[in-house]
Amino acid sequence: MKIGQIKARLNEGEVLVILPTARALDSLDKELTGAGLTFVNLSSDLPRSTRYLNYLLFISGKAKLAIGLRGAVFTPLRRNGTLI
Repeated sequence: MKIGQIKARLNEGEVLVILPTARALDSLDKELTGAGLTFVNLSSDLPRSTRYLNYLLFISGKAKLAIGLRGAVFTPLRRNGTLI
């Protein structure tokens, strides 16, 4: 996944990126952190309280970018949100 694509979509609204494996998630996490982008992680590997806090930050609009595995596909998006 290209960071440029994600940045372009962030200009239009919130973005939810779904990844197929934990390895891909970890890789994107490192890339986004290196690029200085703020995001939340919705991975089921996180403690429930952390995952729920991240979920609330995303659905409230305080975080515009979220990444997660297949289960995160059920996270609601606001109008103009993009699912990658």
